[in-house]
Amino acid sequence: MNTTTSTRKQKTVYNDTFWARHLESQKTSGLDRAAYCRQHNLDYKQFNYWLYERAPKVSPLVTVKIKPDEQLPENKLCSLHLKNGCLLDIHNKDTLLFILEKLG
Repeated sequence: MNTTTSTRKQKTVYNDTFWARHLESQKTSGLDRAAYCRQHNLDYKQFNYWLYERAPKVSPLVTVKIKPDEQLPENKLCSLHLKNGCLLDIHNKDTLLFILEKLG
């Protein structure tokens, strides 16, 4: 009598929970992403995809109310020199705190 044992390869489910666990584990491992992926036989491109997908989405724009020049106080708190060459003068402490909170 000939008996054959069938071994079925267990399929790994690559879902959000799977990637969340690996993303967290990589952070605490001390390994860079590529080394972690090699050590755990993970696809590096998929790892980075899930890293991006799970990253908090931040809006790069901030809504700012602008007052006409005649309503601005004489003293300004600071000036922001923007990458596009514009200069933004801040005259109000609450406005400055709001902008810093959004950028931080």
